[in-house]
Amino acid sequence: MKFLPGDLVMLKGFNQKNSSDVPLGLVVRYMGDKKYKINWVNEVLARRWALGPLIEAEKIELINSPREISAEVN
Repeated sequence: MKFLPGDLVMLKGFNQKNSSDVPLGLVVRYMGDKKYKINWVNEVLARRWALGPLIEAEKIELINSPREISAEVN
């Protein structure tokens, strides 16, 4: 999957029902070689899961995208 800047993502494999323990992040940019720069919303959770700012695409999944929201409004 291709992510774009502004997409809200989470670490793949987490159950969204217990969202207090899920590391969430915003895609900043595509860095090449299927890696993305992510700004983690909760740095404490990101450190707990040893998540750096660069992460491979297969390790994250899309939660919400600004494109989806703007399509719903129009």
